[in-house]
Amino acid sequence: MASRELLKWVRKLHLKKYREQESCFVIEGPNLVLEALRSDFQIANVFVIPEFKTSGRFKQMEPFFEKRSLPVQQISVPEMKMISETCLPQGILGVVRKKPRSFRKHDVSRWTKVILLDHLQEPGNLGTIIRAADWFGFQAVLTSEGSVESTNGKVLRSTAGSYFHLPVFEAISLRGAIKTLLQERFRVFAAQSDGDVIHFKAQFGEKTALVIGNERHGVKSDLSGLPVQTVRISRSGRGESLNAAMAATVLMDRITFSEAGNGA
Repeated sequence: MASRELLKWVRKLHLKKYREQESCFVIEGPNLVLEALRSDFQIANVFVIPEFKTSGRFKQMEPFFEKRSLPVQQISVPEMKMISETCLPQGILGVVRKKPRSFRKHDVSRWTKVILLDHLQEPGNLGTIIRAADWFGFQAVLTSEGSVESTNGKVLRSTAGSYFHLPVFEAISLRGAIKTLLQERFRVFAAQSDGDVIHFKAQFGEKTALVIGNERHGVKSDLSGLPVQTVRISRSGRGESLNAAMAATVLMDRITFSEAGNGA
């Protein structure tokens, strides 16, 4: 049985300052919990309601709980509602320990596809981009200072579990990261509504870095003097624009499956 103090602590983790202070974050729902169990992330706590504990999804997870020697704490439905961020909790919730990650200390020489996000603000956009990057085989997601935090609950739910499949490096210097990638012979492209080249004519290389800017203002970081080519997505209909996640998905697809790329 979980103590009142523990449940209050879990509830606090929905706030960014406590996630940073405790180096933990909350995941909700069977999909996220199962992907976390399959990963090498450390899981601190798991809470379930009685109804979920008798479900087939829980039975699927039991071998992972046993392998990790991870106790599962049963709580009441009102208690689950108290610690959940969603209106309709899915019956299971976990607390995961953050991984310390440093882009500066990471070996990027083996990367071939990476996406950099500049001052991205919408949690749904970031989560969807992480999910798409995972789908298209990108090796990493980098977010600049001023971007929404990747362990935000809405971000995590939008990733559909992909958060646990590829590294997300946060609060980086976009200019500094691009310089590092250029040294590793990456071609760097920045999405822009009036970009110099149409996306299906862009010459993506064996190593490609894609930059997606802020939802309203585009790329805000200073990239002057860097060999970054701007790319625009061709339009055949009447839509005013694509949001950041849609544009990123279109371009990641093109990078992955273009003849000049490394996809097939």
